[in-house]
Amino acid sequence: MYYNKYALALSSVNYWTSSEASTTTAFMINFNNGTTSSISKTIYNYVLPIRKF
Repeated sequence: MYYNKYALALSSVNYWTSSEASTTTAFMINFNNGTTSSISKTIYNYVLPIRKF
């Protein structure tokens, strides 16, 4: 998705992934540079719902 961010019209902000790092942290992806980080679940980030057909 990072490589198709312009085609998908994604903004250059952080989005949550569906992966947990621990009970209190989860992974996010930065669509500005493609990096991932584990951060607290109490931090606000965007969500990108994906539907499989």
